[in-house]
Amino acid sequence: MMTYDDYDMMYERLMYLKKNQNNLSLNERTKKVIEEIGKHPDAFEMYKGVFLTPDQVKNLQRFGINGKQASQYILNQCELRTKNSLELTYRYYGYVKPITPAILNQVIDDVATRVQLENEYARTVHAPSPQDEKEDQLTLNELGQFEH
Repeated sequence: MMTYDDYDMMYERLMYLKKNQNNLSLNERTKKVIEEIGKHPDAFEMYKGVFLTPDQVKNLQRFGINGKQASQYILNQCELRTKNSLELTYRYYGYVKPITPAILNQVIDDVATRVQLENEYARTVHAPSPQDEKEDQLTLNELGQFEH
């Protein structure tokens, strides 16, 4: 489960990647964005439609793949069109799909907006605080001692 700080840090990292202050190549930025999404509990939903089809999501989940592992699967599908080209392509469901800076920025915006909204919702609905989570884990650990 992500904490408030996790949401805030993820949002900041995404905005940093969007601004591209380090002048990363499109390939490097795409890799970092895909890896960042993989850290989110709803990574599959964020990948769906852009990097994965609904069928691919079902297959990956059926095999117990998590978001981080899915990010590696997606990264294996990304490649430079030619050795002399800066154009990044993605093999998507039987065809090659270009990844442009505009597409990547749109993905960043969509994911950042979702992360921001989830963070606001969690704060409003009173998602468990880190202290609540620790107490719950201690209770589960204590109960686990009685099972043996």
